[in-house]
Amino acid sequence: MNEIAVAMEMLRKAMKNEPDYAFSWHSNIAMALYDSIRIADQEAINHTEDTLNHSEALRIGNEGASRFMKICFDAETSQDMMIKQPHNEG
Repeated sequence: MNEIAVAMEMLRKAMKNEPDYAFSWHSNIAMALYDSIRIADQEAINHTEDTLNHSEALRIGNEGASRFMKICFDAETSQDMMIKQPHNEG
């Protein structure tokens, strides 16, 4: 197994075994998507008004992050799943 495959396997295991770690990645991906959506939305309408509101952009960002985490790491980070997971303290 090459170095990249080994690194990806280590990440996959960490994401599946440590829900808080997986959700930290999810949150960063979701916010990057959210920011991109809001900026693109504002630019598309020449800064006159937003066509996607905060909640819609946040929902799309979270759905995109959940899909990425599932495809890349086979980690379930959907909002419903994270509510059910006990989070580690400290």
